[in-house]
Amino acid sequence: KNNTDSNNTKNKKTVKNQNVTVKKDNEGPIITVNKTFKANNDLTAFVNGKITDESKIVSITIDGDQSTNDSSLLIATGSSLISLSKANEKKISETLQDIFYSLAEKIVLDAEGATKLISITVKGLKTENECKTVAKNIANSLLVKTAAFGEDPNWGRILMAVGNTNISFDEKKFNLKLGKLQVFRNNKLSSSYSEKLGLKEFKKRKIEIVIKLGDSNKTSKVLTSDLSKDYVSMNADYRS
Repeated sequence: KNNTDSNNTKNKKTVKNQNVTVKKDNEGPIITVNKTFKANNDLTAFVNGKITDESKIVSITIDGDQSTNDSSLLIATGSSLISLSKANEKKISETLQDIFYSLAEKIVLDAEGATKLISITVKGLKTENECKTVAKNIANSLLVKTAAFGEDPNWGRILMAVGNTNISFDEKKFNLKLGKLQVFRNNKLSSSYSEKLGLKEFKKRKIEIVIKLGDSNKTSKVLTSDLSKDYVSMNADYRS
């Protein structure tokens, strides 16, 4: 079971010769360790800053629970005193983002009984945190997850999961896409949508759900899996 984020950090404390930065939220602690040498060099600042940019982070959740065993660490010790050019910064950033996104997808597809990888992107709300709240509510919805397993393009379940958060938005600006297929445009069912086309999207191994709820440039992406019969069997038939 995985419910993991890599996020920027806030609460700081020093342990021996190490800077330990800890952020705690309702998903548990995320820890960044930076061993201090002569200086907080370019590479360390880069890792602690641009790599942990919230807007570039993808979250994963399988069933809303947390595992005590799944971790991913990116550490810059500060020992090399490397100076980074702008070109190198861009290359390193893009490479690391690709690596961690690939790992996130692999973790989700390796979830208990998973047959689908579901990508949920929410855009347009006031803050990235609001976008993430809505995206995770959809990702953890049992009705959405079982619809994905059954390959049923039940957009009503997606609307339900958007609406039962405490996040407010202008309903007239509700837009929904399944892949490139427009389902809702400005709170009205799109004339280009059909059940046949929706079914085609839900038969894919990777299902993409994109929701726009306003005009801001804030966004958040969450990856999740479907909920299959095997998930129930795997978690019901053994004692851990």
